[in-house]
Amino acid sequence: MEKSKIKELIVKIEKLPTLPVVVTRINAMVQNPKTSAREVGAAIATDPSLSAKVLRLVNSAYFGFPSQISSISHATTILGFNAIQNLALSATVFQLFRDNGAEELFDRRA
Repeated sequence: MEKSKIKELIVKIEKLPTLPVVVTRINAMVQNPKTSAREVGAAIATDPSLSAKVLRLVNSAYFGFPSQISSISHATTILGFNAIQNLALSATVFQLFRDNGAEELFDRRA
């Protein structure tokens, strides 16, 4: 598959809503000191939109890794539980404030 098609698919995946159940589960997991990055990564992997956002963040220029990170659990280890929790919460909150029209809960332009 060519690179432009892959980028298009990633953008479409990132527009999918993140399920509140997944966010609640991740929230509970990061609060538990016995939870591993692999377990949190497995929870993230159940949500394609959140998975894409995590991988996009960890592979951004901000981190500047020489090779691409493709494992969710590796990305979770690098980013840390606080960043993962914040990303999951922000993904859910921003869905409430979309610019799509009447079906949203809040209109951020109003």
